[in-house]
Amino acid sequence: MQLQSTSSDILKVCPRFRLLVIGNTGVGKSSLIQEAFKILVHVSEHERGDADIESEFIAAENELFVLHDSQGFEAGDSKTFKTARDFIDRRRKEPKLQDKIHAVWLCLSIPHADGRLLESGAEEFLKLRKEILGDIPIIAVFTKHDVFVNKLELEAVDSDQYDEVALEELKVNTLDKLCIQPLKEVAGSDILHATVSTNEEYESTIRQLVDLTTTNVEKYVAKKQH
Repeated sequence: MQLQSTSSDILKVCPRFRLLVIGNTGVGKSSLIQEAFKILVHVSEHERGDADIESEFIAAENELFVLHDSQGFEAGDSKTFKTARDFIDRRRKEPKLQDKIHAVWLCLSIPHADGRLLESGAEEFLKLRKEILGDIPIIAVFTKHDVFVNKLELEAVDSDQYDEVALEELKVNTLDKLCIQPLKEVAGSDILHATVSTNEEYESTIRQLVDLTTTNVEKYVAKKQH
């Protein structure tokens, strides 16, 4: 029986984990990267066309990761989709394990009650994820959790029906309805997901995301070793 690879064994073969972060304008991608890895990345949050997917960013806070930034797949923008797909395809063919992509974050804003979670480009990417990514782990990252929570709490206070237990249940059910179910309908029930906020009081959500990423990358790299 083959023993499971330990973290130290994995790091000998692959000293850094290569993470591709994808997100539309205004989704909070640069704040997330800065909070998670303490990297000041001037990504294309406000000006389209600034992100260069080929550029590498080494995380000062966590040198285990090297990051690549991609613009999101906004409506009518097939060029960015092709750029990301070509980049992933090229990296999958790299002979050295350390040069491959080891994980993808797809950053998505939690929508309003009547809003859509996924634009057409992101939807297509998720539908084709097995074809595009193979077994590279992808995590859908629902951003701005604090804004979502504050809105529900404010509505509960305004309605004079503030009940702590009922409110917590409402948060879970609403997130499931707005984000998790629409995601699973498109990407399948096995899709990884995390809900985050860069607000200080939600610091644990960032740690949980990094831990989830590390765990799944280690599994992926261990498989590729054998």
